[in-house]
Amino acid sequence: MNKTAIIDADFLFYIVLQGNKVLDELGEPIKEDGKFVYIEKPFEQACSEIDNFITNLLNVTNADSYTGFFGGSSNYRLNYNPEYKANRKDLQPLLNMKEMKCYLADKWKFNWLVGQNFETDDVCLSFNKENVNSFIISPDKDLKYTTGIRYCPKKNEWLNTTEEDAVYFFWQSMIVGDAADGIIALKGKGIKYFERLFNLHIKDKKNITL
Repeated sequence: MNKTAIIDADFLFYIVLQGNKVLDELGEPIKEDGKFVYIEKPFEQACSEIDNFITNLLNVTNADSYTGFFGGSSNYRLNYNPEYKANRKDLQPLLNMKEMKCYLADKWKFNWLVGQNFETDDVCLSFNKENVNSFIISPDKDLKYTTGIRYCPKKNEWLNTTEEDAVYFFWQSMIVGDAADGIIALKGKGIKYFERLFNLHIKDKKNITL
């Protein structure tokens, strides 16, 4: 049975477009103020690296075919929460981003989600639900809120989110929030509070009042 890999390509840019570390005379990375020093990576090198990375992903997952998506917008979420991902504003923009997007669209025929008000992981998930013999390749943590099998390239492992897992992670986000995206849910209610509440609900099968 043919398997189609659905690649959430947004993470690839942060892997291949990160600059090269500056090394000292002993070949050790140089740090300034506790941070590594980088120089711009030649675009040709980045293209070669992304070709190898994608090829390896398809080989490791034994995919028979693939489709890829990148560039989905999260701006619509700012209409509801101005602090959404505000903690990422200080990140330095990646060089050659537009050029690499053009390269992926041309060389690999990935889908550039220009002007679409959906995040890339949402589009990948929708495509996955419409195509039975498919799986998602992505490190995106938001995918744990829905059932299904995906391959996480950062951990080099397959993840299978059951319906019970999805319910658990969903309500965790509703109560605890998501610090990585700057989302605060119930003030003063952390992970320990949620786990106690959730375990109590599972044990007693009762509706819990927060």
